[in-house]
Amino acid sequence: MTIAGISIGDVDAASGNLEVTLAVADGTFDLSQTTGLTFSIGDGAADTDMTFQGTLTDINAALNNLVYRDTDGFNGAESLSVNVNNLGNSGIGVAQSAADTVSIEVGPVNDALVITEPGAQVADRSSTLTIGGISVSNTDVGADPPAPPRSRSLARVPPAFTRRTGTGRRRAR
Repeated sequence: MTIAGISIGDVDAASGNLEVTLAVADGTFDLSQTTGLTFSIGDGAADTDMTFQGTLTDINAALNNLVYRDTDGFNGAESLSVNVNNLGNSGIGVAQSAADTVSIEVGPVNDALVITEPGAQVADRSSTLTIGGISVSNTDVGADPPAPPRSRSLARVPPAFTRRTGTGRRRAR
């Protein structure tokens, strides 16, 4: 999921570096680019959290169209926390910081059922073959429990019958 519109502003940042910390709980995210950034945590790709420094221009370019990917099987409310510190490099006084969150709603996915079977079975023509180990499971979070495994007994099936057609007359030899 691409998240557009995240940007940072600092009226007196000039060309000084800022430090940004980003984090999510149930997924990962990628910055759209990492040019001009220095990472102390993460690397800008498939991270659950990252901390980096850069100029305001480089940081805003990286945050533009950030991509979030949920953890397999997760659905529900998620939030991206954004913390910024100007490192005291601009303005008067000590370092200033700000924090905000971006709400992310991850919808459920209807995952396919998984069928497990034991593979090819071999039996003599006159025997009974019991096939076990067949199961169906549902990987959706919060879904109904899977059906219990079933076994089935197969009885001998008579061989196929081939019928000949013709006139019923024999040829003379």
